[in-house]
Amino acid sequence: MSDRSFTGNECWVYQADAVDQLAGHHAALMAGALDAGDPVTCLIYAPRRGAEAGPFGVAAPSGSHALAVTKTRFVLTHDPHQAGTAPAVRSVPFDNVLSVSIGEALTLGWVAVRFVERDRSTTETIAFSSTGIDLVRAALRAWRRTTIAAARIDAGELPSLALASEIPPFLRSQLAPLVLGDEPLVDILLGRETWLPSHRGRRRCGSPWACCVVTGGGLLIGQSEAPLAPGDLVFGVSVTCLDKRVIRRLSLARFPDDQEPGTTLAVEVQAGSATHNVRVRLGGLKPADLGSRLAGVTPHIEVVR
Repeated sequence: MSDRSFTGNECWVYQADAVDQLAGHHAALMAGALDAGDPVTCLIYAPRRGAEAGPFGVAAPSGSHALAVTKTRFVLTHDPHQAGTAPAVRSVPFDNVLSVSIGEALTLGWVAVRFVERDRSTTETIAFSSTGIDLVRAALRAWRRTTIAAARIDAGELPSLALASEIPPFLRSQLAPLVLGDEPLVDILLGRETWLPSHRGRRRCGSPWACCVVTGGGLLIGQSEAPLAPGDLVFGVSVTCLDKRVIRRLSLARFPDDQEPGTTLAVEVQAGSATHNVRVRLGGLKPADLGSRLAGVTPHIEVVR
């Protein structure tokens, strides 16, 4: 597609079979960043979209994007479509990745790659139309394929997301597409929605629905937005993918403000000298009951009584 016909306002997210199928400046940017010795396994273009103060605090710069997944890295290009601001390209080796999150809320979709650069944690976030989320999931499966290549476990009967009927459909539908067909599922930790009394007499959400899927390759942590009232529809769901190789420590603590059982799971990840913590509340689960279920992820587990 020529630059002349390129506005960034194309109708949909699409998967490209070759770099020259990318729109506008993205083709040249991507061609200059890719290496013939590191073949592309997935290549996606996303038209202009941005997000400010989105669900889960998501913020993404406005513009069009392209995302390539190779055997060793992510390559991301961004065109802001603003006079005086040049398009840019960024290469993120898989060894530098701390976490990758994907989510959607109504028409908004997003993917956020958190990684280490110059010994500091930073994030590249792409906002896109949620109609293209299946293509972005395919890109993340290509990345996750590299993380579980050497992660195989010997086990008997293992849990299945398809059989976990207690997982709400809005969570299961976000988690299941990210699990690889031959990926061993070790355990499923389901955190229930809990409600607490408020000093004004109105109940407030102590923890939204959440699910931590323990696999041979790491953790998939899905969580919904907190509803305003019991029975309210949930529109925003996010899933964070954590590679087992970067998980350094787990902390399990009881909710500090809850009368019901509930656990805050904190996962510390590290790449190079940079660390990052991912937290999720698992309602209805006690910290003391989770240590053994997470023992295969890392031996460094702290249970706060």
